[in-house]
Amino acid sequence: MNPHNYIIKINLYGTGDCKYHVEDVIYYRYDFPFMMVHRWRWYFEYIAALIKVAYPHRKVELIINPNTEGFLAGDDYIKEKTQTLLKSLRGQLKKAENTLINDDLFGTQSEKIESKKARIQQEISSLEKGIFTRWYPPVYINKIKQTLNSTQNEHLC
Repeated sequence: MNPHNYIIKINLYGTGDCKYHVEDVIYYRYDFPFMMVHRWRWYFEYIAALIKVAYPHRKVELIINPNTEGFLAGDDYIKEKTQTLLKSLRGQLKKAENTLINDDLFGTQSEKIESKKARIQQEISSLEKGIFTRWYPPVYINKIKQTLNSTQNEHLC
């Protein structure tokens, strides 16, 4: 991820009581080079204008920002998050192993702790193998055609 790359996003806001909240992200592009942004800015402004014409009672927002905050998506996010998850899960496992068990007559407390340790150990092993099962931000979203084609089915306030 180059810190001089840009994020491009087209948001469609809701109507009525939800007019201040983003209802849908129509277009999103992560890690877009500066020269491409400079060359194709007119296209993104045109797409935002088409969406505004299709949804005249809604706010359409075009965001073209440099990725100065270090926002991560896709593989970059997975690499960074895997490291922090492994560190956290190893701490949770160590805490579960060092927990004093105040067991009752039927041993339910020790069963809970053992199942928790097994779950954490399974998640650690899958992360070490490179299997990331949690949600992560996408690199690319393109709903332009779906959004423009669905305007005749929309009920405006």
